[in-house]
Amino acid sequence: CLIKIMVGCCGGPVIEYDESEYLQSVPGVKFSEKLVEIDGKNRNFLSWLPESVAGNEVKGIVLMSHGLHEHALRYCNVAHAFTSVGFAVYAIDHAAHGKSDGERGLIEDYKVLPSDFVKFAATARSAHPPGKPTFIVCHSMGTLVVLLALQSIPDVTAIVFSGCALFSGPGASSLFGLRCLFPVSQLSIAPTLAGCMAAMNPRGPAAPVILEEVTSDPAELARFRRDPRVRHANIMNRTAHQLLQMVVAAKAAVPAVRAPFLALHGAADVVTLPRGSEALH
Repeated sequence: CLIKIMVGCCGGPVIEYDESEYLQSVPGVKFSEKLVEIDGKNRNFLSWLPESVAGNEVKGIVLMSHGLHEHALRYCNVAHAFTSVGFAVYAIDHAAHGKSDGERGLIEDYKVLPSDFVKFAATARSAHPPGKPTFIVCHSMGTLVVLLALQSIPDVTAIVFSGCALFSGPGASSLFGLRCLFPVSQLSIAPTLAGCMAAMNPRGPAAPVILEEVTSDPAELARFRRDPRVRHANIMNRTAHQLLQMVVAAKAAVPAVRAPFLALHGAADVVTLPRGSEALH
């Protein structure tokens, strides 16, 4: 069922969304968006609940973890696919993303993201009877968050990893956007250099995310560019340094994954390389 839903979300007609359309009501779905305090900071929690079933009758719970520079509301079509077959769906805007606290795009400490996700998951699950099947859907940077949070989220039924970000590619790690400089980011000294840049100029540009490499769909590209909740700028030095540390920690966490999972990855992906998904096995 989970595989059919994810495949269905990748195909079918393209729906035009801007922020106002994200927030449009869908028949049979109760949407909620609210700020919840975690460790003194506001985090944006979103939920999509099927109105056709009571809270204790949903088939299961789906938790979603988005990628870098985007936000949870972009996954409303995925949420609607799950609610249409009886699942309750919850998502969080990670720190410094979407409507959550923090300067947009500036990840001060990567450990905050998985810590937040653990508390978000507990809050979402507390709205349902114990024992409800719990699934996690995560994309790109969100896969790193989930890998680091998993050990603190008990009894996860299954996970969908989309574009697992264990290995970055030239679409997001080329200094100044120059492909010829991508090998520099792969050197063993790269984390040290990134740390120096983060200390000297934390908000300076490390590398752009090349949007044309994020999607080959012109309509989706246009939506992303006009989305008011997206960060439309380079990855900052501080964020780049934190992401490098996050990748190291996430790689170390892979052997501890015990839940069944589905790994989805575009074969031509150069933002996060497909071998990131292969490394999960």
